Amino acid sequence: MRRIYVMIALFSMSEWLYAGDYGVVKNGFPSWEERTVLVWTNRARSDPVSDLKDCTVCAEKDCYVTPSKPLTYDYNLNRAARFHCANLISCGGQLQHDSPCTLVDNIGSIYLPGDCDGSASCACVGDKCGCNPSCTSWAGRISMFGTSPSGENAAYGFSDPVQTFYQWFWEPESSTDCGFRHTNGHRVNILNNSHASIGVGNYNNYWTQDFSASSKSVRRLYSGTHYPKGGTNIEFRANWADSSGPSVASVIIDGIGFDMNIERGSPTNGTYLYKAVLSNGCHKYYFSFKSTSGIVETFPDEGAYGINCNQDYFGYRESADGGISNGDSEFKRDSYPDYVNDDSNGCNCNFIE
Repeated sequence: MRRIYVMIALFSMSEWLYAGDYGVVKNGFPSWEERTVLVWTNRARSDPVSDLKDCTVCAEKDCYVTPSKPLTYDYNLNRAARFHCANLISCGGQLQHDSPCTLVDNIGSIYLPGDCDGSASCACVGDKCGCNPSCTSWAGRISMFGTSPSGENAAYGFSDPVQTFYQWFWEPESSTDCGFRHTNGHRVNILNNSHASIGVGNYNNYWTQDFSASSKSVRRLYSGTHYPKGGTNIEFRANWADSSGPSVASVIIDGIGFDMNIERGSPTNGTYLYKAVLSNGCHKYYFSFKSTSGIVETFPDEGAYGINCNQDYFGYRESADGGISNGDSEFKRDSYPDYVNDDSNGCNCNFIE
C-alpha cells in the first residue's frame, strides 16, 4: 500500500471569492467514483472514532482518536492511480502495488489524455507484460507522473465507491496493538497525518489510492460529492477545514441554495451533509461555503457536477441568484468482502505494501 492554485479576487461587498480550477473535471479526471472515495476518506480522517464505531472486526480501533487534516485532490496522483488499475488489468489482473511490467520512461506524458490507455502495448518496455529486467515499483510509477509518493492502497471487487472505501477502512484486524502492519495497513494509510494530497483511481472494479506528503493546493473547502450516483433520494457531502467553521455552508442545486449541516467531525474539520429528494431528470450542483472572514470558496471552482445527466461535469453553473455563469464559476456495511491477492499458500488476503 502501501494546481499551482490560481487565486483571483472578485469583490462583492465584503466578500472575496477564490477562483481557479480545483475540483474541475479535466480530461475525464476525476470520475464521480474517484471523487466520492476522496470525500469518504476525508470524512473518516475528520472523525475516525465515529467512522470506526460500528466496525466489529477492527480490534485496534481505539488507537485512532486524533483527527487528521483533510487531503487535497491532486490531478497527477489521480492519473497515476487510474493508470495502475488499467495496467494491472492489461497484464492479467493480479492485484499488486508494483507495476506488472517495466514501464516506459515517458508513461506520465503518454497516458490519458495522451494516446496510451494503460495497455501493455504502449505502457510497457518491449510492448509486453513482465519485468525487463525489473518491474517498476509503485513509488517509481507515481514519480513518473510528476508527484512524490508517500503511500498507496489498492483493492478489487466492488463497483461502488463507498463499499470500496470500507473494504479498506474496515479491514479485519484481530490485534488490539497500535501501529502499522500488513493486516491494518490500509486503515493506517487512510488516517496517516503525514499525507497531504491524494489521487484515487478506478477502472473496471479495480481501485487505487495514491498519496503524497506534499500538496499543490491551499483549501478550506476540500472536496464534495453526491451519493448514490443516481436516483431521487440523494445525499450531498462536502469536506471543510479551517481555523473556524464556515459562516455559510450550502449546496447549490439547479440554482437554489440549501443549507448543509455538520455530519461528521467538527466545524473546523468536518463533513457537511444535505439530504435531498429530487425530481426525475438531470440536476446540476456545486458547493459554496463562506468563512467567518468573508472568503467564499466553491467546489468545484468552476462549473457544476451532474446527477442523472448524460455527463458528470458541466462547464457552466446556475448561480444562487438565478443567473448563469460560464466557466467561473451512514453507510453501514453488513458484510466483509474478500481481498483478491492470493499468496503462494492459497490465502485470500489483503495486500499491503
